Amino acid sequence: MTIEQVNAIVSPSASYKKTLRERLTAHNISVVGDHGDYFRVSAPVSVIESVFQTQVWVFQHNKRFNRHLTRATGVTM
Repeated sequence: MTIEQVNAIVSPSASYKKTLRERLTAHNISVVGDHGDYFRVSAPVSVIESVFQTQVWVFQHNKRFNRHLTRATGVTM
């Protein structure tokens, strides 16, 4: 399958994306990228944790201190 065919299967409808974008911006969450099947967003951690009822964690490699990974657990909306 081509990437276009995969996107046609997994991408949400335009109306769903519009509704989601409106809900995010209503909570002061900025949509900084639309990647078809997901948005890249920016907001303070406290806002993300409150809106999505989750906790955000930052993991750092114990030998390579310039490597870190940010993840949220149990995201809901």
